[in-house]
Amino acid sequence: MKNFNKLLINAVSIWFILLSVSFSQTDTVIVPDNYDGDYYGAINRFIKENPGHGYYKLEVGKYYLLNAPIEPDSNLNTFRLIADKPDPTDPSKFPAVVAMGDIPSDRLLRFFILDEDARFENIYFLGAHPTLNLDVNVPIEIIKNGGKYYFDGCYFDRSEWVGIMVTAIDVSVKVTNTLVKNFIHPSSRWNARFLSFRDNPVDTCIMTNNTYYSANFVFLDGRKNIFNYLQFEHNTLVNVMKWPIQWQWATNAEINDNLYYNAHAFGEGPNDLPGQDFDGLLFGLVNVDTLLTEHHNAGLTEMNRKVEVKNNNWFYSQEITNYWDSFSSSQGVEYEPFMNTRTQHMFDSDDEWPGLIESDTRNLDPGLKSIEGTDEMVDWMGKDRTYQSRTWWFPDADGNPFTITWPLREDLSYTNTELETGGQAGFPVGDLNWWGDDKVSEWEIWRDTVTVGVKKNSIGITLDNYSLEQNYPNPFNPSTVISYSIPKTSNVQLSVYNSLGQKTATLVNQKQNSGSYSVNWNGKDQLGNSVSTGIYFYQIRTGNFIESRKMILLR
Repeated sequence: MKNFNKLLINAVSIWFILLSVSFSQTDTVIVPDNYDGDYYGAINRFIKENPGHGYYKLEVGKYYLLNAPIEPDSNLNTFRLIADKPDPTDPSKFPAVVAMGDIPSDRLLRFFILDEDARFENIYFLGAHPTLNLDVNVPIEIIKNGGKYYFDGCYFDRSEWVGIMVTAIDVSVKVTNTLVKNFIHPSSRWNARFLSFRDNPVDTCIMTNNTYYSANFVFLDGRKNIFNYLQFEHNTLVNVMKWPIQWQWATNAEINDNLYYNAHAFGEGPNDLPGQDFDGLLFGLVNVDTLLTEHHNAGLTEMNRKVEVKNNNWFYSQEITNYWDSFSSSQGVEYEPFMNTRTQHMFDSDDEWPGLIESDTRNLDPGLKSIEGTDEMVDWMGKDRTYQSRTWWFPDADGNPFTITWPLREDLSYTNTELETGGQAGFPVGDLNWWGDDKVSEWEIWRDTVTVGVKKNSIGITLDNYSLEQNYPNPFNPSTVISYSIPKTSNVQLSVYNSLGQKTATLVNQKQNSGSYSVNWNGKDQLGNSVSTGIYFYQIRTGNFIESRKMILLR
């Protein structure tokens, strides 16, 4: 009888799980790269003719050519464009590439104009054109006030203008594990920036484990924005001419564990200073200024500002210092500091700015393993200072901007052993993706379980409702990612069950802040043993919200 009761309980549990799955399953459709050999606009046509799907999936090793901006209407509140991870060693398994094939007559070279929430995973946004040498493009334009946007494992290659342009207010943007390179204007150091919020107020901005490589201008353009929260951690910025972050009025921010190498390489002389820092000082890599009237009107004060700057490393190579020296006498070019004198004073004055904290800033040569383009950048900057003709300066392996280089030529891991353990909790400084997926996973687990400085990382992107996403990939081997969101601080339990209703693993069992989360399951049980091929169910319990989904493990 005892065994019968156990089987009955298991059967009822499975019935509830299956019932929940039947109402919450989100489907995935494969997007073709052509219709009868016509590649231009195939992705536009498919998404327009097939609205309402949960995930639109592109295939690795293929190009998807747009003939107009995509303005999705998924009827699911969130547009999701995904692809599998590329093979880092196989030239034929490059990331799924989205590029502009035909030049549209209006809204030139916008790839996606988003008036709804969106999620992009493992997509390669290529700014080059198959037949024209055009790079004036905006892959992503965000126009929804209060929208939520997530980019993970993506690539942004070539742009003279902006990678992600936000023209809406109170937007939340999360960019993780993304490589951005060749954001270069041929003749102006003031153009080509990645994420631009213009002057609009921002809800949340999270940028972690990203690389910004070979660029004219800023990685994060915040200007005078009021950010409810900024997390800028474990980013690697290499060969960037101007400011890595243009945002002087940080009020609630964590800027930790970043690697700056030849960032703000152009340097500054007397002719460069006006219009950069409001006090006419050198801008520096981290720049903080006293609050403006609009910040005080929003209830912000110098005493309640919270800005954490920890475990960052900055360094300029000999090529850059030689370039500065060559113009020091003729144009008064000075060496770029980590912080200017005003910013350093604010971080050192605990009585006036108790929430501004700086610690463990290093100035060490990381010894990058493989880097290109430094000489070309120095040549461009020298011509700019002497008013000579200039053009694109980044290296191109085959001279064809439309063919991406895969596998990646650059390797921005490094040999400096102090920096290899110089980040918080002993992690390497900079983008952890150069150290492998396991290192990123270890950091994500650590970051989700500790409180560091201003706010917990798990603030994520605040949503209005509870949600449990379909795991990805599915089927999977050996691991999969489960994502979920909670609108308020709650006790969260996320567990995995086998087909008999027996608990296999507990992935989360703790109190968490509102936000979006992603958890890896490696196909192992509570004791660390690998489980067998089969159907499994994962269930979230938090407050009055309970939801389950089905997943398939194939060994």
